[in-house]
Amino acid sequence: MNDGGYCAGDSAEHAINACDHPRSLIEDETAAIKLAVGIWLATFAAVSAEVPRVLSYQAKNHLHEDATVCGVVVSTKFVESKRRSPTLLDLDRAYPNQPFTIVIWGNDRPKFGTPEVGFKGKRVCVTGTITDFRGTPENVAKDPAQITTE
Repeated sequence: MNDGGYCAGDSAEHAINACDHPRSLIEDETAAIKLAVGIWLATFAAVSAEVPRVLSYQAKNHLHEDATVCGVVVSTKFVESKRRSPTLLDLDRAYPNQPFTIVIWGNDRPKFGTPEVGFKGKRVCVTGTITDFRGTPENVAKDPAQITTE
């Protein structure tokens, strides 16, 4: 057996077909193609398994599910003095009648800049798990990539 190069004195064709390798180069190439196809299929499956997209008032029907919730940010509040310093972005109706709230905790806030200013009046979509806080569906955004504007 050699170190994976051509057999001494052999042509390239002979090396592929007759060298004393644990696997021939053809088998290695076939394995590489199978691996590439497998990676492509896994990526395609992940992209195809997108979460459902719902409107803010529909979120209450999707508690504890991953979803993308969309609406217009109509009221905002940064509660710096409260425990965990939440920033609250209420969609489609102002607090206390909002059908959905996006929560950004104080320790994640620097990643978003000033979200209560930047998102106010904009149509946004937030992706993540929908939870309930005192009867109002919400999503805790930890990463700016979770929130998109339309």
